[in-house]
Amino acid sequence: MAQHSRSSLYLPPELWIEVFRFATHCPRLYAAKYEPFQDACGEESEHDITLAVKYAIVLVCKQWRALGMEMLYEDLRIARGTSVLKDVLEEDDEMCTKNPRTVARGRWVRRAELAYTQSATPTPSPMPALDILKHCPRLEVLVRPALTWERVTQLPSFEYPADAAPLPLLKRLDWWHDNEAARTGGINSLDEVLSRTPKLEYLSLAGNMSLSLLRQQRHIQLSALKLLRLRKVNAILIRQACMLSLPSLTHVIVDASPPNQALENIWETFGSDIRCVELGAHLRFIVEDNLSIIVSSCPRLSELNYYIFFTARPRFVAPHPSLKRVGLHAHYNMALSPNETGDETWKQIEDHVDAYCPESFPSLQEFVLYGQNWGQIRQDSRFWALEEKVRAQGRRLVIDTMTSWA
Repeated sequence: MAQHSRSSLYLPPELWIEVFRFATHCPRLYAAKYEPFQDACGEESEHDITLAVKYAIVLVCKQWRALGMEMLYEDLRIARGTSVLKDVLEEDDEMCTKNPRTVARGRWVRRAELAYTQSATPTPSPMPALDILKHCPRLEVLVRPALTWERVTQLPSFEYPADAAPLPLLKRLDWWHDNEAARTGGINSLDEVLSRTPKLEYLSLAGNMSLSLLRQQRHIQLSALKLLRLRKVNAILIRQACMLSLPSLTHVIVDASPPNQALENIWETFGSDIRCVELGAHLRFIVEDNLSIIVSSCPRLSELNYYIFFTARPRFVAPHPSLKRVGLHAHYNMALSPNETGDETWKQIEDHVDAYCPESFPSLQEFVLYGQNWGQIRQDSRFWALEEKVRAQGRRLVIDTMTSWA
């Protein structure tokens, strides 16, 4: 019996790999398709945790190192030690030319996070980080995180032109714009990177672009792009995005509302083809009625998702024949009411549901409820009255399958 227990510790390599995958794989970091209410800010912490677990696995023993190396290289954080990594990938490629059976570790890389500190150009010498990307022919996700004082002790210098790398298989680009870096072009320029991504499906934008960097004469076509995410952007970066040709764009996520009705440019430019819009938990959305503008500007809209306690009640002025689904996230807003089930809370819920009257929205079939806070809200007797009202209109309240109501 003791011998059996001991032998059970020695699992086949295939099972160990499955265990490692379960412990380290985070699908949302690679996702290029739309899933409602995926918090972009939470991805960075998940990335940190995932990398820490991978580093721990390959340090346990030789067997685990051999089994875990491919997973370790799937996701690169290019922030320091770039010269060493560049040399390793170059040596692998040289070995592959001599022996085709040799595995080049650069071919394992699916996602890369490139810090602006590693794409700085204080001298005209080629940057090692760019060489690293050139050795990753299967790269699917590229992340350019914000340059913050928490990440650096001294701001990088951008003095000379930067080169760019081909990104033929890139599906997702998370881009935080930096004005100083953008002046150098190449890998630091949004336009130049986009011009090298023919298969891009997901584009996330953040940052404040200066007026001097606005390029209105250049029209880049991204034929495969389906999802545009605007995190924290200013009106100029929105204007730059509107210069893109996006014939396949169907989904737009707006995490934070820019000032001065800048979002209207997005709806005017792309609204005719948009099928789904999501608004984030941002206080400016409760000050201004964005929903009415979205619905009136997007005639083919079929899905509308937003945080109900962060969004102003819409004042729809015309019928909309296409809207089928409204997703309501119940993340609580303390600025709205100190009581999670108080009268102000219920007025907000009822006002939003009542706004979608059957006469104006004949195709609307369901309200999908997201977030754990609905668990407490549904205990109130007013919830059941609301559900009966919705059912009487031939519609239904649906619980999101990923939401747990304990």
